[in-house]
Amino acid sequence: MGNNGVNRAGDTSQRCGNSPAVSVSRQFSPKSEPPDVLSKQELIRHLAEMGFNDTDTAQAAYFIDRVGYTHAKPYAVRFAHRETGLAAVEAAVRFDRLFQSVLLKYIGLFEVQFRAQYSRLMAETGGAFAHRDPSCFKSQDLHMASLESYADEVNRQSRQSNARVRKLIDAYGDLPVWDAVEVMTMGTLSKLYKNTRSKAVRFGVADSFGVRCDELTSWMGTISYVRNRCAHFGRLLGTKLVYMPKAIKGVGLSTEHPLYAALILEKLLSTDTEFPEDLPLMYSVGLLADIVDAANECPAPIVLEYFPPNWKRLISRRDVVGADVTIDSSSIPKPSRIHVMPNHPD
Repeated sequence: MGNNGVNRAGDTSQRCGNSPAVSVSRQFSPKSEPPDVLSKQELIRHLAEMGFNDTDTAQAAYFIDRVGYTHAKPYAVRFAHRETGLAAVEAAVRFDRLFQSVLLKYIGLFEVQFRAQYSRLMAETGGAFAHRDPSCFKSQDLHMASLESYADEVNRQSRQSNARVRKLIDAYGDLPVWDAVEVMTMGTLSKLYKNTRSKAVRFGVADSFGVRCDELTSWMGTISYVRNRCAHFGRLLGTKLVYMPKAIKGVGLSTEHPLYAALILEKLLSTDTEFPEDLPLMYSVGLLADIVDAANECPAPIVLEYFPPNWKRLISRRDVVGADVTIDSSSIPKPSRIHVMPNHPD
């Protein structure tokens, strides 16, 4: 997706410089001769020409059948002509999948908290149908655009026989805000949040994550982009974040790096309350542990191909994860040996 494109969650990047999104018409005829359709053997030959030394094996055919040449090619290009085999490409694909599954898990936790905070504060400020009240929003045009996206989602839920949606529509004509936010895409919800007039609501939601309002607004754009990238199983590692987040002070990593998405999630999910005896409640520490586990499942050279050498130090910074954490150097992949020290007052 280009910087001016619209992703599946309805989030639009404000970055400039890319061409507008193209439209696809119902009527189609190729502008030029179609590309050649290649057989599996021809696709494998292309990989052999890239210098991989094991393309004549059953594993190579198995890999192409399950991953596909088009999906594998960007990973393969990175390892071409290194006197290695397709096992390196497979490991890169696997590491990307594992990393993305971790991000999706914790993006879900962030989204649930955001919906809970926004709906409660909006209801307290503007009533049960605050999302429909134009006076609750700064720009009426943006508000109407958000309502149109929301209406599409309500109609989709109704068509899928969502009994609660139909019951509420029959009773009130619309969903109360606490139900409405549950059916909104994160992109629509992000736009509503940015357009909300009440500072008490905007600052209150940000405070619940322990961050500034401008940080939350920026980081939601990055999270929406990463969420949709992962949901469509697109390549993430080895790419640059299209919607670059505001930098976390003191973190020496490019905001274009995909690992930055994990850092902002750690920051958002961190808490001043520590539960060393109950780590599942410490979401930021769980995120750290799951990233370590994902890395431990893959060869170290593959991890360092995509993560900076100091990646363990970056994800375990106290000002990011919110706790004093050490990572065991044990070679045993699972479970990760993550230690949280009690937060003793100075």
